[in-house]
Amino acid sequence: MKRKILIVDDEADILASLTTRLTSAGYEVSSAADGAEAVRLALEIRPDLILMDIKLPLMDGIEACRRIKTATVDNPIPVIFLTADASIRFTHEKHPLSADGYLIKPFLAEALLGLLRAHL
Repeated sequence: MKRKILIVDDEADILASLTTRLTSAGYEVSSAADGAEAVRLALEIRPDLILMDIKLPLMDGIEACRRIKTATVDNPIPVIFLTADASIRFTHEKHPLSADGYLIKPFLAEALLGLLRAHL
């Protein structure tokens, strides 16, 4: 059975690139372009892991992550932030309902795949 990954990013080229990379690595991929859609899809499709940008329209990734974590507390979905903002280290440590990890953009595909394997 293929593992399901939800990718959340408002940049179409990043969504396309990650979708291609992860599909070719054997994952089933869904995508969302904003935080509100991410929350809705996460609760609907119950992915095995979520890759989420922080700066998103309608609802930022930190709030979307908090809502997903709160709604799935009995069976949590791992969330990995993908961001160009290096200050995520501080943000990540300050929020108990935050992501399970993060990668700073740009990142190597091997780093992403390794992080996925570690959390799946």
